Formats: sequence, structure tokens, C-alpha cells
Amino acid sequence: MEQGDIKSWYQQGERAWQNGDYQEAIAAYDNVLQARPKDDKAWYNKALALRRLGNLEEAVMCYNKAIEINIENDKAWVNTGYALFQLGRHDNAVACLDKALEYNPNNDKAWYNKGLALRHMGQMEDAITCYNKSIELNI
Repeated sequence: MEQGDIKSWYQQGERAWQNGDYQEAIAAYDNVLQARPKDDKAWYNKALALRRLGNLEEAVMCYNKAIEINIENDKAWVNTGYALFQLGRHDNAVACLDKALEYNPNNDKAWYNKGLALRHMGQMEDAITCYNKSIELNI
């Protein structure tokens, strides 16, 4: 597969995403991954589409592939954490969000999602601290 084909598959995936056709987006990113299995952006984008379809476990697996390829991808850590939160795995969610914050302490979504998980774990003071940090970053 040539570079132009990969670019074309990315464009198809992005168009499908924008149109809400997440299955088509997944198929496009699968084509990218056949040619470039170490493409962390394709794994990440596929995971986003899977999460939109409610396939949380599979999304977590794809986010993890993106992280294996690029461990400093704070967005992948954040989205893994949020998917784990949605699955009720709050301890694991907090661990992922802490990793996101290790790589990017100014990631407001990481702070907010960590607050969500901590709140569900009954750690209200820590949750409020996280929410406040998220707000502070958005001012």
C-alpha cells in the first residue's frame, strides 16, 4: 500500500467519523492498520469510533495498542481512563488518568475525568480538587 492510499484511508475515516458512520470509520482505520500496524493514531481513532458504538472493551484494547506504540500519548491515556470509568473500573481509570497527567499535567480532561472516577469511589475531597484543577486550566 502506498502513502497516498494511507492518506486516503485516513480521510475516509475522518469523513465517516464526522458523518457519524463509526462502522465505516473503523473499516477505514483497519485498512490503515493492515499497512501500518504500528500507527498509533489509527489505533487511537479506531478506539474513539468503537467507544462511540459502545464497544468499550474493544476500545480499551485499541487505546492500549496506541499507548504501546506511543506511551506519552496523553489523549490515549485519558480516553482509556474514561472508557474504564464507563465500565465501572474506577481504580484502573484513575491509574490511567494519572499516567495522562504524568505526560501532560495541563490536560483538563484528565483532571475532570479523574474527578469523576474519584467521586464514584467516594473520595469527594480529592474529586473536588481535580474538578477545580480542570476549571483552573480552562480559565
